[in-house]
Amino acid sequence: MPDVASEQWIELAAASLPVNKDEEIQLKNGEWRALKTRLAHDGTAMVVVSHITATKQAEIALQESANQLSALADTDGLTNLTNRRAFDRVFATQTEHCISKGMPLSVLIIDVDRFKAYNDTYGHLAGDDCLRAVGRCLDRSVKRAADLVACYGGEEFVVLLPNTDEKGAAIVADEFARFLAYEYIPHAGSEFGRMTASIGISTATGKGLHFGSARILSEADGALYEAKENGRNQSVARTLSGGVTASLQ
Repeated sequence: MPDVASEQWIELAAASLPVNKDEEIQLKNGEWRALKTRLAHDGTAMVVVSHITATKQAEIALQESANQLSALADTDGLTNLTNRRAFDRVFATQTEHCISKGMPLSVLIIDVDRFKAYNDTYGHLAGDDCLRAVGRCLDRSVKRAADLVACYGGEEFVVLLPNTDEKGAAIVADEFARFLAYEYIPHAGSEFGRMTASIGISTATGKGLHFGSARILSEADGALYEAKENGRNQSVARTLSGGVTASLQ
């Protein structure tokens, strides 16, 4: 009986053997082998085993270098946040995703108030430190893996919040303002005596998403302009739904 069982196991294992298959396997000791399996007409099989450890290690090192270069290309050198090019790419993808899932999408544009005056007063090195601090505050304000903080150019930052409505976006904006206030970066050239930021918020829902990422971002930019015109150090929100835009202070 054991012989029969063994024979059945052999037949089952043989039936699952690959046909004319090329594969690479890593051994427990870290070495690599390439296996080439070829079936002959008489039912026999030939397996050629090659030692490819050096080649595989070089291939892995090359891929890691490519991944590092790709990450650097998508990263802002000053703040270490995502850069504008990468943000635009993710923004377009997430907009399509939210359309397909019927989810809202929110975007924040953040502009550091009186930043030129800050640079003129404290110097560009201090200005760089300030931008890094703002980036850290924004990074602390988002909670989910899909949320994205990016440096958009100069003293402007953007935050992408998929599946987030107006209330959720306002919470992120308030959290950021609180973190920045806690940093308390002195700013003699500001009417507030410290570093502050203005925030424009745009939330697209339903048919409003179909206007695309450019329109959604444009609404956030318009809201940012309102916030600065209204005295800075505040946020203004707009909602885009079915082509109708509504503003909320």
